[in-house]
Amino acid sequence: MKPITRSTIFSILFTCIAGCLLHFVYEWSGNSWITAWFSPINESTWEHLKLLFFPAMLVSILESLFLRQFYPGLLFYRFWGICAGLAAIVVLFYSYTGILGFHLLWADIACFILGVLTAFLLSLRQTLKNPKRHTGTVAAVSGFLVLTACFVFFSFWQPAIGLFTAP
Repeated sequence: MKPITRSTIFSILFTCIAGCLLHFVYEWSGNSWITAWFSPINESTWEHLKLLFFPAMLVSILESLFLRQFYPGLLFYRFWGICAGLAAIVVLFYSYTGILGFHLLWADIACFILGVLTAFLLSLRQTLKNPKRHTGTVAAVSGFLVLTACFVFFSFWQPAIGLFTAP
C-alpha cells in the first residue's frame, strides 16, 4: 500500500474522531471564547463545518510535511478537497432537511462522515493523478488562513442568514 493511501486512511479516521470530540469542546471548556475559534458554539450548520475543517486542516498540514518529497502538491489538493467536503456537508444537510422538513441526528452524522470522505478521497484521487505537482502550497496556506479567519470572525458576528442559524 502506498504511503499516501495509508496516510489518507489515517487522516479520515483522525478527522472523524477529532471532529466528533470537537463538537463538545466549547461546552467542556466552560464556553471559553478561545475554544469558540475552532469548535462549534451553537447548532448552526456554519459552526458544525468546524468539525471537518480544523481537524482536516491540522492533519493535512502534518501529512504534507511528512510526505512533501513524494507528493509536493499534497497540501494544495487537501485544501481543495476540504473545501469540497465542506460544500458536500452543506448540500447534503440542506437537501435532506428540505425534503423531510426536519433533521435527524444519524443523518447529520452521515453528512459529516460523507463530507470527510469527500475531502480526503477527492484529494487522494487528484494527488495520485499529479503526484509531482510542485505548485499550490502558497495558495493552500492562504486559503487555510482565510477560512480560519472566517470561522473565527463569524463565530462572534453571525450574519442573519440560514447557514448561521441553528435549525
